[in-house]
Amino acid sequence: MKAAGIAGAAALIAAAIFLPCSPASAEALDAAAVGKLVSGSTWQQKGWSGPTYIYWTWNPDGSVCLRDEKAGSCIDTGRWRLDGNSVCYELTWWGKSYGMSARCFRVAAKGEGRYDMLPVDGVTPIEFTIAR
Repeated sequence: MKAAGIAGAAALIAAAIFLPCSPASAEALDAAAVGKLVSGSTWQQKGWSGPTYIYWTWNPDGSVCLRDEKAGSCIDTGRWRLDGNSVCYELTWWGKSYGMSARCFRVAAKGEGRYDMLPVDGVTPIEFTIAR
């Protein structure tokens, strides 16, 4: 992958995760539902400008791969775990480069196969779908 693509993806992810927001109105899923939704799946996260997506692959072994193309190479990797009804992850270079190497969020169902990541620190909810 070209350096410009990696830098662009990193900027998009940072913008999506760090924007402040008001509390979301959707109810967070319980721990069992979150576990089924996360382990072994790939999420397609909406970008904030244009038809851009970020893909999160949550492997059953607790590893996570962040991509800017559905079938591309990982632009960052790390570990994930469940903490009650929250998903917590820790990425390597991306997280460190933006001053946040670890983050936790809850998940809320919006309907029609759409979900929100609800960061526990009150930043903007991030919409995603399950990638097929």
